Amino acid sequence: MDRYADCEVDKYADCMEAIQMHIKAINDVLDRTPPMFMIRDVEFVALQLRKILELIVFANLSAHIEQYQAIRSSYANDWNINRIRKHIKTINPDYYPKAIRPPSGCKNDIGVLKISIESLSEGFLTESEYASEYQHLSTLIHAQNPFNTTAIQVVDELNRLDNIRKKIITLLNYHQVRLSNGDVIHCEMSLALGKKSNLKIVKLKLV
Repeated sequence: MDRYADCEVDKYADCMEAIQMHIKAINDVLDRTPPMFMIRDVEFVALQLRKILELIVFANLSAHIEQYQAIRSSYANDWNINRIRKHIKTINPDYYPKAIRPPSGCKNDIGVLKISIESLSEGFLTESEYASEYQHLSTLIHAQNPFNTTAIQVVDELNRLDNIRKKIITLLNYHQVRLSNGDVIHCEMSLALGKKSNLKIVKLKLV
């Protein structure tokens, strides 16, 4: 039995559940009525989104823990997200989550259910956007140099943060992660805006 198998899925699920909580916290701010636009909202939402991006990488670390441990004996203390991403990408260039449409299925002539999986082509946070948005979020959660007189445009920033939220939801709502051995982690989060989230994760073995 693979001693990492249960760990991969369990730790991945833990990260996705944490993401659900952060999304709810963001929704409570961005979707409140009447809307309020304050700098502390920008900082709060930016922090939640940054944590979500970190959790996406930590989930991927969990999915590749056996190979990652082989190159990083101190893996449990790794915290630099960009460095972790680099290591994971070395292990598996195809590591980034693949956004998919809700799976659909139909039975064939002998009654076997066949599931159809279709990838999304737009509307989700891409890998290149991940890097740039992570850097932008980092600037928002730190104190500003008093000699920097550039004011944060609160409404514009909240609109940008809302767009990041929507792209993350589209990325993770239904997604798959292909592991380096060909196995697939299939995740359904149902992160619809304003609705309660459910979580379903299965590991599909390569046969």
